[in-house]
Amino acid sequence: IFIGKYIPKMKKRQTNIELLRIICILMIVSMHICGEIFSTQNVLNKGIILAVNSIGNAGVTLFILISGYFGISFNVRKLFNLLVVTCFYSFLSFTVYTLYFHEHFHLLDKISFAFPTFGRLYWFVAIYIVIFCFAPFLNRLVLVLSREKFELLLFVSGVFFVLGPTFLLIEIQNDFGKGLPNLMLSYLLGQYLKYYGFSEFIKLHYKKICIISVFIVFLLNTMLTLFNGNIILRFSRDNNLFILLISISMFYLFLQNHHCSKTINCIASYVFPVYLVHNLFIRYFSSTLVEYQNNNLFFFVFSFVLLVTFLGSVFVEWIRRTIFSKVENILFDCIECRLLNYRWYQKLYNYKCLFLE
Repeated sequence: IFIGKYIPKMKKRQTNIELLRIICILMIVSMHICGEIFSTQNVLNKGIILAVNSIGNAGVTLFILISGYFGISFNVRKLFNLLVVTCFYSFLSFTVYTLYFHEHFHLLDKISFAFPTFGRLYWFVAIYIVIFCFAPFLNRLVLVLSREKFELLLFVSGVFFVLGPTFLLIEIQNDFGKGLPNLMLSYLLGQYLKYYGFSEFIKLHYKKICIISVFIVFLLNTMLTLFNGNIILRFSRDNNLFILLISISMFYLFLQNHHCSKTINCIASYVFPVYLVHNLFIRYFSSTLVEYQNNNLFFFVFSFVLLVTFLGSVFVEWIRRTIFSKVENILFDCIECRLLNYRWYQKLYNYKCLFLE
């Protein structure tokens, strides 16, 4: 049975979603900037770190939630491009760290730079590639399972990988929610929201859910920080229920605002490279951040570093595309034409079609 006609049609490059992706990467970069001053004794700056992390970590979940909602369509060419871009920035990072910052790496670190998609160097990319390859199977689940069974699958997964870490402070994976189980759960949740929609409770109270969840995360982390003396972000992890609620409510908020902007769509196409290269800029400004970590003016320094890091990362990627885009396209075309001569690749090329029969 051909089920394609039953699959909801999605518009590509929706500006409201592209804007959300830009906000997500800014949230993630903000957390990484704040990570440079964890030893601060300034109460105001501690509050900034707690506030940024109370909502910032929802960025990772949102990225996967968006992918699940729109569905990843397996494409070998896209996979090659993902690998090439990641390897380029891995080589660039290693070169800059070694020659400019004069850092020395052990053998295992060098191997991680050489094979960035198989280690923790770019953990998100590594897991995303796994989800990318498993997408045809994951997309099939929502079609072959009844709504009740799919909800049961999400509930059971949520008990082990979300509710447990949130209320019992026990993690099966011990990966702070940055492992395959939680991100795959977010992908499946995105699929569920697309096919069955958001609950009426979320539709009516999504703003309150977001605000209350952020407040709870901030309050709980603040209490732990006060008791410990050092900054504790236990409730800002990706496997926390409140972070998930923030992600869902923010996603619903942006889905309600439809508009079109070619500028935002263009900037959003740089989000992935920004993730890959932004740590170089943060490393460059690390001494400045540390210098101001106990200063009340830190927020202004933080804002400046965030702006420069984002724009600088976009500029670096623009240069890379200007120099290598034509060469990459020719390379991808040659590889694809070559591979099409092989029977196994023809099956792989039609990977997603196997699940529509």
